[in-house]
Amino acid sequence: MHPSHDDLLSLVAGALNADRANAVIEHVDNCPDCEATIVELESGSVTRANPLRGQAPASPYEREAGCRLATALVERIESPSDPVESDDDLPRDFGPYRLLEVIGRGGMGVVHRARHRKLDKVVAVKTLSPDRLRDDESVARFDREMRAVGRLDHPNLVRALDAGEVAGVHYLAMEFVEGRDLSSLAARSTPLPAAEACELVRQAAVGLQEAHSQGLVHRDVKPGNLILSKSKLGPPHVKVLDLGLASFTASQAIDGDALTGTDQPIGTIDYMAPEQAARIGPVDGRADVYALGATLYRLLVGDAVYPHADYP
Repeated sequence: MHPSHDDLLSLVAGALNADRANAVIEHVDNCPDCEATIVELESGSVTRANPLRGQAPASPYEREAGCRLATALVERIESPSDPVESDDDLPRDFGPYRLLEVIGRGGMGVVHRARHRKLDKVVAVKTLSPDRLRDDESVARFDREMRAVGRLDHPNLVRALDAGEVAGVHYLAMEFVEGRDLSSLAARSTPLPAAEACELVRQAAVGLQEAHSQGLVHRDVKPGNLILSKSKLGPPHVKVLDLGLASFTASQAIDGDALTGTDQPIGTIDYMAPEQAARIGPVDGRADVYALGATLYRLLVGDAVYPHADYP
């Protein structure tokens, strides 16, 4: 359903509350008709505002200098110059999707920018490595996790749109977020000022709080899983990526399945809570809080909390 004309007018004037403004902005980003209406409104009595200056805030933090600087960072990050290696193992037409290009590769599998052929909508499709799902019980658990993740709907979480299987290859389709992950900022030679780093981490914390309230734990929070998104309207904001897959893979390891094919705990060691790394107890939302703190430290200092940690 399209937002009302009054909502669009209020958005341009900066008069919507934060929750409604985020919902309208997301709709406009994917609706050419409403985007055209916004352009018309902005060309009239209200001038289009720079998202970093002069626009009425959609949240109480947007007038703070740290927030304005943080949301400007994405505009200064160039796209990676080196292309990611292509993947010839998958057909270009993959189920309902047309795979366009590889945009990421990791231990879990490969991520493609893809287009839903009937809806003409660009998404991110992550295909899982075959050794991640070895038996019927693992597949059933994956399906349960995906149903839980599919219920999440929050502006600071990358939304899961679809999950399924094509020719034995399991996949998760997510919203495609234009922007760069925070590892781009963490890799800079100059650490971030405190106000900027705190604003980025605050937004990630809001998303994780929503996930925790639904009983889901990420277990692999790190700069590479936090994306600073671009938006046609309003300032960029942080979105947490890979919640469903991280929760799923960790639950397998905790339940005793040799899902990874190794004895190593799931996660990234530089950001991993001690109890998660040492596998000495159940992992809950506190592990995410630890990892988010380690992420903040990396953004502020430029290095890991314990650069050469050696967990048992």
